[in-house]
Amino acid sequence: AGPTLAADGTVFVAVESGGSAPAEPAAIYAFGPDGRTRPGWPVTGWDDFALAPSGVLFAWRHVPRTPSDWNHVGQTRLVALGSDGRPLPGWPVTFAGPASPPAFDAHGGVVVIRGDCVQGHRASLVALDSRGRIRSGWPVILPATAGGLCANSTPASLDFSQAPLV
Repeated sequence: AGPTLAADGTVFVAVESGGSAPAEPAAIYAFGPDGRTRPGWPVTGWDDFALAPSGVLFAWRHVPRTPSDWNHVGQTRLVALGSDGRPLPGWPVTFAGPASPPAFDAHGGVVVIRGDCVQGHRASLVALDSRGRIRSGWPVILPATAGGLCANSTPASLDFSQAPLV
């Protein structure tokens, strides 16, 4: 993923490990305007990232149901990373099953779609504050399932899912 340019000139890029397992995470690098790796980077253990308008980098990982079951997402982890590559207070957060990439509001909030295709269940829209807490009044159950975000989604299929529009 990337390259993504932050307002301070930092360049972020995710590089796959090159391993043979489809569920292996990438390393996220941060380079300063001088081309040097920023202190605390690279950060490993995440699938992809997005830069919020606030300048905070968010990364996520779709975790297989079991270490050998790369065909089903067991949970999705989302983290807000500080400039030193460390999780910010309140992060990471974990969702059962698959979740979309994050979208961001103007106040530092984060919104994801959490999928659930279990019989009788529907997907939900979840809004988090800047400290990873679910906002009052959320989640909101959607009137139908969110296409592609089912409990039987594969980590690879979620690489192409889209964030909600905020």
